[in-house]
Amino acid sequence: MFFIYKVFLSLVVILLKISLIISVPVDENFNYCEGLKAGLTFFKAQRAGVNEPESEFPWQSNITTKFDTYKNGELDENGIGYLSRGYFDAGDYLKITNPLSFSMTALSWSFLEFKDNIEKCGLLEVYLSAIKTGVNWLIAAHPEPNIVYRQCGVVADHYKWERPYQIYVDQNGQPKPRDCTKQIIDVNNPSSDIVLEMVATMSAASKVFESIDPEYSNLCKKHALQLWDFGINHQGIPSYSEMYDSLDFQDEIVWASAWLSFIDRSNENHYKTYYQGKCDKLKYSNSYWDYVYSWANKLSAACIFIEKNLNENQGVSNSIINYWNTKIPKTKDGIFFIDKWGNNRYSLGGCLLEAIWNNNNNNNNNDSIVKTNFSKKQIEIILGNNSNHYSYVSQFGFKSSKLPLNIHHRSSHNPINFDKFNPINNQYPIVGALLPGPTDLNDNYYEDRNNYEMNEPALDYNSVFVGVMASLINEKSSSVKLSFPIYNENNDPNSVLGFSFKLLIPLQLIILNLISISIIIFLM
Repeated sequence: MFFIYKVFLSLVVILLKISLIISVPVDENFNYCEGLKAGLTFFKAQRAGVNEPESEFPWQSNITTKFDTYKNGELDENGIGYLSRGYFDAGDYLKITNPLSFSMTALSWSFLEFKDNIEKCGLLEVYLSAIKTGVNWLIAAHPEPNIVYRQCGVVADHYKWERPYQIYVDQNGQPKPRDCTKQIIDVNNPSSDIVLEMVATMSAASKVFESIDPEYSNLCKKHALQLWDFGINHQGIPSYSEMYDSLDFQDEIVWASAWLSFIDRSNENHYKTYYQGKCDKLKYSNSYWDYVYSWANKLSAACIFIEKNLNENQGVSNSIINYWNTKIPKTKDGIFFIDKWGNNRYSLGGCLLEAIWNNNNNNNNNDSIVKTNFSKKQIEIILGNNSNHYSYVSQFGFKSSKLPLNIHHRSSHNPINFDKFNPINNQYPIVGALLPGPTDLNDNYYEDRNNYEMNEPALDYNSVFVGVMASLINEKSSSVKLSFPIYNENNDPNSVLGFSFKLLIPLQLIILNLISISIIIFLM
C-alpha cells in the first residue's frame, strides 16, 4: 500500500511537470486594457526625433535623425530636418512610408470602431498621440501635391547594427549623412500603392479628428484629396523599390476610394465607380492572400469597410470571415498560419477584420451572418497559451509565460562596437512589441536576436495588435495608467519594473523539483 502511495505521488509530480511544459494557462482575469497599453508603449519606443529633453526611453533624444529632410537639405527654424520625426519602422532606424501608412490607417480604423473601449482604459490621449506622430510625418513626407518621400535610410543601413546616436556615422566613426532622397515618388516615378494607401490614412485620420481637432481634420482631408489625384492620374509601381515592394495597386484603389467616399459624401458617386463590384471575387477566391489584411493586401479590409459603412457588397464580409474561420491553415497550437516570416501580423490582421465586422454590426441578428469569435483565442495563444510556453509579445503576456527579452531590435540591444552579440542580453527591454512568432505549422519558435523571422517587431505588427486588443476590452477590463520600463542604474538586462521576467519559468521548475525531492525523501 505504501509503495502504491509513493508511485501515486510520483505520478502526480510528473503530471504537474508535463502540464507546466505543455501549455501556459489562460489568465481568466486578464485585463485587456493592460494589453492595449503595452501595444501603445511600443509606438512610444519607436519614436524618432523626440523633442523633449528627456524621454521615457534612454536611447531617445532630440539628436535622433535630426537631419532627415528634403533633397535641398532644408531645416526648420530650430535646425531640425522636416523628416526627422515620425517612427522607426522595425528593429532598425529606417523610416518607410508604406508600412507606416498602413499602420496609421489600421490604428485610426480601430479607433473609429473601438473609441469607447479605448476611453474606458484611460488611453484616449496616448492613442491619439500615436496616430498623430505617424500622420504628421506622412504629411511632412508629402510636401507638394505630386511628391512623396518614400523612405529615410537605404537598405544598406538595414545591415548596420548600431546605437541610435551612431545613425550618422559609419563603422569607423566618420560622418555619414542619411539619404531620404533616393526613392522620391513623383510623376516620373509613380508608386500608386503607397500614394493611395496614404489616401486611406489621411481620410481615416480626418474622420478620427473630425470633432476633436477640426483644423487638423481638414488638413488631413486636404492631403487625402491631393494624394488621390496624384495616385489616380499617375498610376504605376516603381521598379527601383528596395523594401516593401508591392505587386500591384488595384486593392489600394478600392481601399482609397472607399475611405474617400466615407469622408467626402458629396462626391460619393464618383468614388463608387472605383470600388463597385470589385469585391465579388472574395465570394469565390481560394487564395489565402486575397483574405489577408496587411501593408500589401487591402482588398478584404476594403470590402468589409464598404459593406459596413457604405451598404455595398452585401454578403462579402460574411464570406471573408467564414474563410478565415474555416479555411486558413493553423499551427498545432492553433495560430492562423500564412507565412513563415512575420506570421503573427497576418493572424491578427484577420482577427481585426473579424473584430470590426462584429462590432456594433446591425446585421449580427441575421441568421445568415457567421457567428465567430476566433480573435480572443488567437490572442490567448500569442500571449502564452501555447506549447512553447512563450508569449510572442516582448516583456508582456500571461502570468506563467516566458517573456522574450533578446528581440531583434538595435536600440533595445544597445550594442557595443556594432556587435550584434555584445552584450549578450538586450540592455533596454521593450514592453509590448508583437513578435513574428512561429515559422512553421509545428510552432517552431525560440528566442534569438539573430533570427529576425521570429524576433523582429515592426509598426505594422503592433498596429493590428493594438486594434485587436482594443476590441477585446470587456467588463473585467479596468482603466490603466501609461507607464514605462524603469531601467535600473546597473542596466540589469533581465530586470524591468523590479521584476525578473526571464527567471519566472526556471523558478517554477526549480520549486517543482524541490517539491518532488522533498516528497521522495519523506517517503523513503
